[in-house]
Amino acid sequence: MKMFTVEEITLMKYCVGIEPNKEELIKNLKAQKENADNDIQDMIDEVINKLTVLTDEQFRKIDFDLALF
Repeated sequence: MKMFTVEEITLMKYCVGIEPNKEELIKNLKAQKENADNDIQDMIDEVINKLTVLTDEQFRKIDFDLALF
């Protein structure tokens, strides 16, 4: 499943916390959006849109080790 770019995975890893949880990640992304510039806000919107259609099983398969940090 190649749904997310490396940049999007990096953004998600920054917001995901220790135990990945889809609902918590979406909440954290929305909170980060307030302080982000326009390009990052657009990326956050795109990531949230992609996350909302994922099943829990698909979410668990995201490889956060692909992040750039």
